[in-house]
Amino acid sequence: MDGSQPEILLDNDVTPKNTQVVGDWQTLKTGSKYAASQLTDNSLGKTAKLVRFTPEIPQNGEYELYLYNPNTTGGGGNPGDAQNQSKASKTTLKIKAGNQEQERVISTREQVSDWIRVGSFSLVKGNGNFVEITNQNADGIVVADAVLFVPKHTVRR
Repeated sequence: MDGSQPEILLDNDVTPKNTQVVGDWQTLKTGSKYAASQLTDNSLGKTAKLVRFTPEIPQNGEYELYLYNPNTTGGGGNPGDAQNQSKASKTTLKIKAGNQEQERVISTREQVSDWIRVGSFSLVKGNGNFVEITNQNADGIVVADAVLFVPKHTVRR
């Protein structure tokens, strides 16, 4: 043990107690999902839906947040191998870090089958932080599969 904080991986299959699903998402067991399945929505935001991932943070600190961006059309492929034009170019994320809440809008058409870096956030110890993947203002398929919190001091470049 070197005293460093471990990364925190949350997945809709692996960590269901840390994952809250609101709305009727389709479960896909094909594609380059992180574990057994990925959750998808193609309603273009007509009915509000979200998937909330709530980590148990062991101590206050800076964490890099990553979102896994699976290929919904099958096959694993190499990270960033191809674009997927059916996926949302506007996926809205809502992030609660400590006492602050903010939104980020990212494209999931690129970096398919790869981790997308969302940003760096100051998280507080406990389960008061979260990231929500929503279908708000989506213009294509929204996917919720896995998120990764990496303590800043262990980020490898």
